[in-house]
Amino acid sequence: MARVYKKPLYRPVPEGAHIITLKSGTKQAVWMSGGNEKTAKYLETKNGPRIVEESQVYVARYTDATGRFRERSTGCRDLRAAEHQLNLWLQEVDKIKVGIISQDELDISKRQKGLIADCFPNFIRHLKSKSVSEQHIRLTTSRFNRVCNECCFIKPADFKAETLSQWLQTQTENGMGPSTGNTYRRAVMTFCNWATDKDYLRYLYCATCNE
Repeated sequence: MARVYKKPLYRPVPEGAHIITLKSGTKQAVWMSGGNEKTAKYLETKNGPRIVEESQVYVARYTDATGRFRERSTGCRDLRAAEHQLNLWLQEVDKIKVGIISQDELDISKRQKGLIADCFPNFIRHLKSKSVSEQHIRLTTSRFNRVCNECCFIKPADFKAETLSQWLQTQTENGMGPSTGNTYRRAVMTFCNWATDKDYLRYLYCATCNE
């Protein structure tokens, strides 16, 4: 059955903590941290004494479209927000089961809706795997980041040939030389080729990039 809950976290007993027994018979650790008194449930486990605390965010448990058990952090501290995130995942499961969308299509869609900032570390690792210098990597990433910032390219799907063309034209009018403009064009082309290959973008024919 699908549900959200806060996962218990087992931690070593803090230094200086003292253990008290409550009227219910359960034990509790009490210690000072940052000038404040803190408490947590105390247990004797096979790995030694531990305190038990709840995770700050809710975890979702459900069965995916393949019948496999899934446990995922919702990233939500609020119960209703966590339940909403679980319902979104369950809707995805239903869509896959009835054939509205495949898992591959869903994964591609999520990548395309994600932020460039999320996939940028993978792009940098891709550059480092090539036989290019650190200077080339720095130049490519700095040129690419400037284009993204000034053209408001937030998600991979935001890339538009017209927007890039207009930006390059403006830079030329402001005195940017042709060779410098080409380095910006190549930086964007390098990212777009990589992103298309990794399904962050569907096939993108960018005439401006390929001039």
